[in-house]
Amino acid sequence: MVTPIKEGLNSFIESYNKVRPHEALGYQTPYEVYRNRCFPKKGYSKEKTEVD
Repeated sequence: MVTPIKEGLNSFIESYNKVRPHEALGYQTPYEVYRNRCFPKKGYSKEKTEVD
């Protein structure tokens, strides 16, 4: 049995990680940052590139 407190906490965590963008993460969600770092797109380079 899931209590209302657990339901509310699960809802908050889901919103915090997958819905709400974070300024410190470049207005991405924590989930987007995790997904992009763990499963990079083809052609992705971990090296930083300089923009002139």
